[in-house]
Amino acid sequence: MRIANPSIRYFVRLLVGVLFIVSAFGKLMDVENFGNLIVSYGFFWSALLAPVIVIAEMGVGIALVLDMYPRVVSWVGIGMLIVFTGAFFYGNTFNGIKDCGCFGNLNLVSLPVWATYLRNAILLFLLIIGMEKGRAAAPASLALGIWTACLALTVFFSGYTFSLPQSFKERMPRRHPLIGMDVSQTPLPQFVDMSPDSTYTLYVFSYTCVSCINGIPALLEYQDSSVCDRVIGLAVNEDKNAEIGSYYHLPFQRVQVDDALSGLTQTVPTLLYIRKGKIEFVVEGGVPSSWWFRKAYLENL
Repeated sequence: MRIANPSIRYFVRLLVGVLFIVSAFGKLMDVENFGNLIVSYGFFWSALLAPVIVIAEMGVGIALVLDMYPRVVSWVGIGMLIVFTGAFFYGNTFNGIKDCGCFGNLNLVSLPVWATYLRNAILLFLLIIGMEKGRAAAPASLALGIWTACLALTVFFSGYTFSLPQSFKERMPRRHPLIGMDVSQTPLPQFVDMSPDSTYTLYVFSYTCVSCINGIPALLEYQDSSVCDRVIGLAVNEDKNAEIGSYYHLPFQRVQVDDALSGLTQTVPTLLYIRKGKIEFVVEGGVPSSWWFRKAYLENL
């Protein structure tokens, strides 16, 4: 089934193209975080492809908007959607991934799993019905110039926000002053009751910190994946109007600490992993996926 009117076919492709661009832009804001997402799917070394995926997604989106080789580009878009859907199916089935992270740091909307599949099916359908027949003429020089310039900027910024995947254990300072410290020597006991027989993940965060909020979906996996017995959030400020808590439906305990932990860390987010009453691991500035955390650290603890 194809739409007869060429203008309507282009409008359909335009809608899909804009969505591709928005999706790529969201990932472009933090390509390293997108690489971490791929790791949480279970594809560790595929994180190296994070910038390639962002560039390809942006290239397809801009080409659809500029109506460049619409038939060929539509087929490329169809292939990408099939691969993305297959990867999400694998991550959801074998690693419990529920948020596809399709829009990167934009976090436009949080969809249930079934809605993610439905959205991808609709996009595939739109590309099929909007596909042009026959071979298209070569694009105008202006369109080709715009596409090249946009892709060059995408390549630059994807490299700027990406770093090679490596274990968080290797990325953290080897001799962090908190590692090995007994929790009784810290202000933590005045806020949290901890048993020496249990393991805890303490998340020091701010409701106004973008990196802190973006780390919450990964943090939600920790307790479900048996990384620890209990996840506890230590908030350094208030959740005004309860917006963040209501959006994420946070299932873990949150405690208001204000600036009481300033002697422990000056960085948010900071993740403290506690076992047998001692701080055994510290992550500052981000939250590794539960899969990555288990493979890179816990299995070698």
